[in-house]
Amino acid sequence: MDSPLWRDTIKALVTYLILMAIVLFFPVIGLIIALFIPMPLMWLSYHHGWKQGTIAALVSSLLLSFLLGPFSIVFTILFAIPGILIGYLFNKEAPAFLVLKAAGLSVTAGVVLLYVATNLFLNIDPVQAFQNAMLESVDTSEAILDMVDPADGLVVEDMRASIEYFSVIAPVVMVMISVTYALLVQVLAAHILRKGANEVPGFPPFREWGFPQVFIWYYLVVLMLGFVGFEPGSPVYLAVQNALPALQLIVAIQGMAVVFYYFHHKRKSVIWPFLVLFLVFLLPIFLQLIRILGIIDLGFNLRKRMRGTD
Repeated sequence: MDSPLWRDTIKALVTYLILMAIVLFFPVIGLIIALFIPMPLMWLSYHHGWKQGTIAALVSSLLLSFLLGPFSIVFTILFAIPGILIGYLFNKEAPAFLVLKAAGLSVTAGVVLLYVATNLFLNIDPVQAFQNAMLESVDTSEAILDMVDPADGLVVEDMRASIEYFSVIAPVVMVMISVTYALLVQVLAAHILRKGANEVPGFPPFREWGFPQVFIWYYLVVLMLGFVGFEPGSPVYLAVQNALPALQLIVAIQGMAVVFYYFHHKRKSVIWPFLVLFLVFLLPIFLQLIRILGIIDLGFNLRKRMRGTD
């Protein structure tokens, strides 16, 4: 038995369990600590392979089962498997976007299982619980607004409608949160490994980001379906309402990449694209323009045409 190998395994396992315990017993700081939970198994898988990482994950799941019961499997998928995948793929020098895809799918699966397990074992619907908490907050705000300015009642009704709509788009929100978490974990993991003088493939510059051309057709089809009056709550209605925000985000990212590429191509200060990004968040009209730019780039490859003008 390779003593250093098993010493590293035990060290990673203990660290993983300590971080998990902090998240479970101190939820206030859990959101920050949650980013670090996959790191021990990521480090172990990077240096000793996915099999050793899997062994540590199985042992941790077994130990956590005494405390969490079936939830231990959920947390293994949510935290351990992304760490193993990121460490293993980093070791194989896989492209950064492939690492993100693998980690994002794993985290999404964990979030979905956590949602299902919470419903089955605790009889709590997290989406409904969130809506109820927000509606209670709105009710409190409404009482205050009525005393200050009764005319603000329309604003309150809009807030209520938005909260009710959240149950419709909850699936795409879960996916976006999962991918964002996977991205943050991946960036943190790469930083940790590079601190140890390890070579880790990074993401290309944002100006070079882009999606396959087929996404323009997905977007246009879903956009047209959005104008059809499907019955609220029907499967097609839910599919369209969830697909549209995701595709809008994709074309917005495509459009912003074009903006960054344009200013880089013209050798302008990096301040300019960040100023445009600030305006996108500040004024909705700029977001619409960026989406249009993204659609044009998907259809006609604007960046390739800019390179052709050199």
